[in-house]
Amino acid sequence: MTRLIVKFGYMKTNKRNRSGFVEYIAKRDGVIKNLQSFAHKPTTKKQEDLIDKLIKKFPDIKSNELYQEYLSHKTIGSASELITNIEESSLQELSNMHEYVQYIAQRPRVVKEGTHGLFSIHDEPLILEHVKSEVKNHPSNIWTAILSVKREDAMRLGYDNLNLWKSLIRSKQSEVAKQLKIDPDNFKWFAAFHDEAHHPHVHMIMYAKDGKQGYLNQKSMNAIRSAFAKEIFKDDLLHIYKQQTQARDDLKLTSKEYIQKQIHNINQQFKVNPKLENQLMTLSQSLQTLSGKHQYGYLPKPLKKQVDDIVDELSSVPQVQKLFDLWYQQRQEVLNTYTSKREEIRHLSDLNEFKSIKNTIIKLAKGININSTYKNTTVTIHIASLDKDDQLCNPHLEVEKESPKEYIHTPIPDSNSITHSSTRIQNDSDSTFHDDNNHPIVLNQGIKLLYHVSHLFESSMIKRVHNYQVDHKLILKIRKQKIALGQHENDSHKN
Repeated sequence: MTRLIVKFGYMKTNKRNRSGFVEYIAKRDGVIKNLQSFAHKPTTKKQEDLIDKLIKKFPDIKSNELYQEYLSHKTIGSASELITNIEESSLQELSNMHEYVQYIAQRPRVVKEGTHGLFSIHDEPLILEHVKSEVKNHPSNIWTAILSVKREDAMRLGYDNLNLWKSLIRSKQSEVAKQLKIDPDNFKWFAAFHDEAHHPHVHMIMYAKDGKQGYLNQKSMNAIRSAFAKEIFKDDLLHIYKQQTQARDDLKLTSKEYIQKQIHNINQQFKVNPKLENQLMTLSQSLQTLSGKHQYGYLPKPLKKQVDDIVDELSSVPQVQKLFDLWYQQRQEVLNTYTSKREEIRHLSDLNEFKSIKNTIIKLAKGININSTYKNTTVTIHIASLDKDDQLCNPHLEVEKESPKEYIHTPIPDSNSITHSSTRIQNDSDSTFHDDNNHPIVLNQGIKLLYHVSHLFESSMIKRVHNYQVDHKLILKIRKQKIALGQHENDSHKN
């Protein structure tokens, strides 16, 4: 449930309503302790008449819990709570209602300093008639706001006290001016604290001194609510901020490690996320031809779109998605302090809190070895000589003799060496190439990495050929021939 209620309104150049509103917020008599002495008494005639008119104007009031409570008790306290609740939810409509203006001018429970309860940026005493005249004759619109908290929160956090509300509003006046699109030096405001029984609240009047500035939209309203709520409930929100920060940091680290793993797999030609692989390779190729600073803020829009797509694809990875959901859960708890609406979950790339992930992706993408990413490519290799050992080391090697028009398959002769003008070899992920300094190999970029990687396996492959490719029947035949010629058996033959 929302813990801080902030309602906004505005008043056009209606002199009577403005004057009555200032009178209302300034001169409500009494404080909360005085209410307890007469809150149980029957409602007054003025309260009953006003509530009847409010019901006609706002029929939905009948579904309000406070209205049901009013019907059950019919006391001054319950009537006052109902009127205050309507006031907070329908201030703009009520500001043009004559009966309401007349009532609020005489309503109790404003916390006064002297003859009225108005305060502003400075502690100098305000002359009520001067303020009323200034607001009454202001040449443009004025904006109003009500900030309300529950009684239990107000008592626990100290906001049942006028001085704390003064400090709060003064500390946030620059933020309020900013959201109202008014220069700080041109911003003027007045406020009064009403210590209501169930929900103490503050009324504010705000406008530009010259009447030429000022604009308030929904986004600005939410920003003002957020600023006040985070200050009022800062102690309560501290542990939520810690959990949210931890989830954010874990998400960044997990994202970095996942991208590093994918890039390693790409460079080693292991199986990876195909979509993410293509996105990273495309980004890497684009960065290679891009001059200037390789940071997200400096990239052209098409490259920014590539990075955003990678970030959004990354958010679908289960371990990243889990942390993202946790972070959003903590975020919603903060939002619940000033709004009951659930925020629509946005893409990971849209959130400024995770902008650093974009720069991390850019940095890591530059480490992709593009030369290792070509697969299933047919290339031509010119070989000066090829012997039996080559065939043993490359049992799957297909050798073709080149003619002027086409490639014709020819068997491999038994001679120790043969000259080929050129051959074409089908490159496969399991193929290896025997190192021979006499082989002048003309390679494209896609085969270079495979050629060098083959060196790593050369020794082991040769051993495997000699250990497992020699025919056992041939050994027995040789032994019989040696015995027939009177030669002694070699121990190695027995083995």
